[in-house]
Amino acid sequence: MAISVVKTTGSNTNQTTSWDITLPTGSGGYIVAFIGRGRNTIILPPSGSAWTVLKRYPADPAGSGEVSSAVFVWDASSSDPSGSNLTFTSSATGQTYWHGFRVTGISSNPTLLDCLSLVQTSTTEAGQVPPSISEMPGGSRSAAVFIFNSTDNGGAVIDGTNDSNFTSNLSIVGTGGTSAAYTASSYYISTISSLTIGSWSYSSYNSSEGANYTLVLYEDESPGIQYIKDASIGDGSTSSTNITGIQSGDFILYHGFSDGSTNNSVPTIAGTTATAISAWAGANGTNRGIYYGFSTGTSCTVANLSTSGTGIGHY
Repeated sequence: MAISVVKTTGSNTNQTTSWDITLPTGSGGYIVAFIGRGRNTIILPPSGSAWTVLKRYPADPAGSGEVSSAVFVWDASSSDPSGSNLTFTSSATGQTYWHGFRVTGISSNPTLLDCLSLVQTSTTEAGQVPPSISEMPGGSRSAAVFIFNSTDNGGAVIDGTNDSNFTSNLSIVGTGGTSAAYTASSYYISTISSLTIGSWSYSSYNSSEGANYTLVLYEDESPGIQYIKDASIGDGSTSSTNITGIQSGDFILYHGFSDGSTNNSVPTIAGTTATAISAWAGANGTNRGIYYGFSTGTSCTVANLSTSGTGIGHY
């Protein structure tokens, strides 16, 4: 199932210490809330709610400055937040702006959003841009990549309109003024192992303080131990088989024995001699054992198979 994203934006321009966010349309998946405020006190989720705080600026306790922001996630596989679970708070009054995203299509063993990095901006760091993603855990994954930025007084808005990955999904909310936050967000959906984020800059930079975030929600495509080929793939003539629909680095397991006359060599996995977990020589030249190796791509050839009683799986 392909990953999809529905987004919404909202604001509360009153000087308040609490506000309700609005949710994206649809149902299920994960709801991501990015909130920016024109005050430096930390943003708190509803007490006792199931919102997970991914990262926020400033951290607890509050730092100096005139802006705060935070990223939260809610697992909506059972239900959406409602009622009091939509009310966020802070200890100081201020104007608030938010972006909400519903991410669906994570069909197997989803991994929660992780804030990979955070960049704090200041009057001397006008050239900083969102951090690139150098490595996805476990290799390439179907992923939704998010960029968030929040500053105070309507200045130093991050601009990614020249980054082709994010251009069509860029949105900005906020107005300038005392105690006002200005927030921008964008997202990109792709199968990635790394991503260089380029052509981002600050627009209307006015020596404001703020923070940039790079977030990823990716699908863990390894559904535990799973048999790709069942027993008895060896039939007296089959000496190899090709496993498809896997990922680079998947664990491949072979177990079985040969008949003593054909294909009784130690198996190879992805062209490399497999490692024996347990192996022994049987009568009449048979070769028995349990072996493992790792794939090097989205398909993997396992060769020198036995002629009966084999099985191949991956983790």
